[in-house]
Amino acid sequence: MNKETRNIYDDFTKSAGNLCVSLGVNRIIGQIYALLYISPEPLSLDDMVKNLRVSKATVSMNVRTLENWGAVKKVWVRHTRKDYYEANLDTIGVIIERVKVMLDRRLGDISKTMEELDKRIKENAAGETGTEVYAERIQAVNKNINAVKTLIKNASKLRALFKV
Repeated sequence: MNKETRNIYDDFTKSAGNLCVSLGVNRIIGQIYALLYISPEPLSLDDMVKNLRVSKATVSMNVRTLENWGAVKKVWVRHTRKDYYEANLDTIGVIIERVKVMLDRRLGDISKTMEELDKRIKENAAGETGTEVYAERIQAVNKNINAVKTLIKNASKLRALFKV
């Protein structure tokens, strides 16, 4: 691989890593996915270590995470006993699934907090000045959370927007 091709490869993986960080995902996960995505052939853990200049343990752990997400898969390569991997090329599907899981988890957390606050208002602060407004606002937040959860459940329908 010539120097310019190597630079393109590196810039692509770095950009994916930066994108992941901005979305609250581990940088290495983005870099591994990008490396496998751009690679014309499956790569071994050793190949990924060499390309990304990180430890094999780091690559191994993050590849397992990507496998669990359905973003990469292990493939068989003839005449070798090493494990090789390739990216799921359906980037939109991978992104939608990750966003669904992330939002569902975070909305579940805030929903529990809102329910607890609503309960506390009803039990301990009923009748105090302003508590009606607090209760209304908390209920509005819960309603919005439930609406977003419904959108998340139907997120796979978003694929129709992307004619890829």
